[in-house]
Amino acid sequence: MVGLCSAQPVIRTSEHTEIHKSFLIPLSSKANSPRQLSAAHRFLWHNWQRKQRVVVDVTFWGMDFGAVHTVYLKPDDKGRWTITEYSRHYQLPEREPEAAKLVATGINLRPRRLRNGMFVVRLVAQNGTTHSLFQ
Repeated sequence: MVGLCSAQPVIRTSEHTEIHKSFLIPLSSKANSPRQLSAAHRFLWHNWQRKQRVVVDVTFWGMDFGAVHTVYLKPDDKGRWTITEYSRHYQLPEREPEAAKLVATGINLRPRRLRNGMFVVRLVAQNGTTHSLFQ
């Protein structure tokens, strides 16, 4: 099965509009993973430039295990736009889902084109360090 990309319904509240998009990447398709991840990075970059509230889920899945990475683009309490990534691993059968763990929080995204032509964005933390997303 080739990776899938699905747009979820737009969630509307009285305060804001939020877009939720999911990218499903089979662990067995290592050759397609960079291209599929590039689509997730482009989606984040496009919405970051527009200052659009989004939730992006990237799920790496196998037959009975995987990981879900969730990235939020939204303003904080002071109105400054932030990027927050959480990760949760799973293995079947599981009685209780693993709690999502904070991976990184940042104040900017930095675009980058790799030598192989793929597009990625890196999260820029408050202290200026950069972090890869979806690792």
